Amino acid sequence: MEKEIQRWDDRGVVTPVARLPGIKMIKMHWVFDEKMDGMGDLVKRRGRCVVKGFTQKLGEHYWESFAAVVRYESVRMLLALSAAKGLKIRLIDIVSAFLNAKPQGENFLKIPQGFENHYTIAPGVDTILKMEFNIYGTMDGANNWARLLNETFNKLGHK
Repeated sequence: MEKEIQRWDDRGVVTPVARLPGIKMIKMHWVFDEKMDGMGDLVKRRGRCVVKGFTQKLGEHYWESFAAVVRYESVRMLLALSAAKGLKIRLIDIVSAFLNAKPQGENFLKIPQGFENHYTIAPGVDTILKMEFNIYGTMDGANNWARLLNETFNKLGHK
């Protein structure tokens, strides 16, 4: 959990702000995962703070939503063609990918459980977080990430 919050801080994902009357907050929750090696031994544990995107409202928090998907058959065909033509395939794993794209609207978040003191502005001030970059679970996260990735590849001359 601390690594996730540190990643947010390093990238400026959220900014603590005082809660003003009328601001609607989006709730968050922690999702935990254990990564195992091929022998079934624990390699590491991971905690990810996820936005409850189903509480976001179209036209207020985001304007467009979609997720890029691929059919399993298409992946198999791509791998078969690559093998037949002797081409190399490379896998790119971008750590915390969604944390690189900006949200479409203004999103204010409730402070993640356990980190209330980490983000407090001043004693007695009702502090919330303004989302500067997408967090996993947002309705527009996949859309924004796909657009950013496409723009970056186009700038680099890829088609």
